[in-house]
Amino acid sequence: MSVPPPRKTNFCASKKKTIGDSSLKGRDPRSAFTSQAAQVRKNLVVSPLEKKKKSHKEGEQSSLKRSRRLGGSPRHLTGGIFRPEFHVSHKPKFHMSSSEHAIVGQLSEKNITNVVTNKEHWEAADVQAELAKEKKIYSDLCARLEALTATHKGVELALQHKALIAKLSKADNEIKALNDSIMIVHEEGFNKALRQESEIFERLNHWEMFETADLGLNC
Repeated sequence: MSVPPPRKTNFCASKKKTIGDSSLKGRDPRSAFTSQAAQVRKNLVVSPLEKKKKSHKEGEQSSLKRSRRLGGSPRHLTGGIFRPEFHVSHKPKFHMSSSEHAIVGQLSEKNITNVVTNKEHWEAADVQAELAKEKKIYSDLCARLEALTATHKGVELALQHKALIAKLSKADNEIKALNDSIMIVHEEGFNKALRQESEIFERLNHWEMFETADLGLNC
């Protein structure tokens, strides 16, 4: 930006005017009036130019401030790392072989950004594929769990059925044992009653025979 010329102050103009007035005292009035008119015309011509330069300078400053505030003018960082012509080979700080360095060194910042973005996209796609596989495995495990649950319920029902059958068979055996014991008790009671009846009948017969013999002796 060019530096504007120094502004002429009123002091200089007044000084020139004073000098002119003093020099005009010894001249012709007509020539003095002509020179004074030329001096006024010069002042009128210079003043708008100075005002125009001042307004132009203020406009540039305001536009610069506005562009800085709105971020319109790009400002590069110090060191020139983010310049378009920057390459990785300028400042390599990687542990690479010579072949890898030869490949990576020719890449610009834009190419590196694109490569990294593509790599991230590929890795995200791989993660999505792994996630889909895990979801399928989870779905298969859920289906197997449901099948095992149904089988387990069937096994539980079968075990419960077997347990009920075992209880029923045990109760049947107990009932049979009770019936057998009742029959045995009944048989023993019946036999005991028969023995008692036979003993009583024998005693009655013996008593009748004794009485009959006793009556025969008395006759």
